Amino acid sequence: MQMPSFRLPSLSLGDRFEDFPVRTVALYGAYTLVLFLIFLVLNFPYGVLVDSLLNDVDLSPAQVSHHGAKLTVTRGLELRGVTVRRPDWTRVPILEVPRAFLWPGISGLMGGDLTRADIRGDLYAGELRARWSGGDDVQRTILQVENVQVARYPPLRELFVEGQIFGLLSGFVEIEGRAGDVGAMRAHGKIFLDQAGSEGLVYDGLPILDLSFVETSAVFNVQSGRIEIEEFTATGPDVDISGTGQIGIRGSALNSVLDLKVTIQAADGARPEVKGLVSLIPRQRGARSDAPISITGTLRKPRFR
Repeated sequence: MQMPSFRLPSLSLGDRFEDFPVRTVALYGAYTLVLFLIFLVLNFPYGVLVDSLLNDVDLSPAQVSHHGAKLTVTRGLELRGVTVRRPDWTRVPILEVPRAFLWPGISGLMGGDLTRADIRGDLYAGELRARWSGGDDVQRTILQVENVQVARYPPLRELFVEGQIFGLLSGFVEIEGRAGDVGAMRAHGKIFLDQAGSEGLVYDGLPILDLSFVETSAVFNVQSGRIEIEEFTATGPDVDISGTGQIGIRGSALNSVLDLKVTIQAADGARPEVKGLVSLIPRQRGARSDAPISITGTLRKPRFR
């Protein structure tokens, strides 16, 4: 027996919406989304993001601050007024970077953790570059500087009442340590000073003879709160200096303890006042003019023998 068939009326959505401006609405929606994204990019609190990134990096006992951040298209996050301080060591900032560019590692951020960051900035008329990496509680930082004008470095003003030390500083420092363990921090590096010297220095009320050096270099290690100087050389028209030893960091930089072996020798063409000053350096009876001397005491009150 054949069942009766029924034909249902067909519905056409196109008929119902053929006059609906779909394209116009789609374009308007896309335009609104783009405006929202631009607004979000321009008004995103990048300073809060930078603070969060800095919290992932163990910088103790130093304190890092900044005056604001914004996003750039090609160079990452632009930071303004970056300062690094250590209040128990010096009253003035250890570093002041007026403008720097931070590029955090994208792969780490996608996983919700910061594992790498690059930074580049201006530093006392020179250039600063740094790379930080972290993982398994081990953090590594490579810091490089180039053509930094030493005369503009504020902490040096704490050592001398008048005058200045000048020169162009370049070099690198590589730091390694574990998060939260300052005592386990280790570092090594090498620095160079071109056309370095002093002018009009006054230390502890006494004027210091002006000196200049064509080339100055130092190789050093930092571990367990002391700086180990593996090699130091300074060559100039008046005097040549070389030395090794240790500097123990004790709170304020001026209270750092010295244990150095230094050789100071006047050059053949040195000024008479320089030769006279070198001859006054205390040495053992019968010692040669190029015999090393010991420098102990503190940076505030060194003792020569």
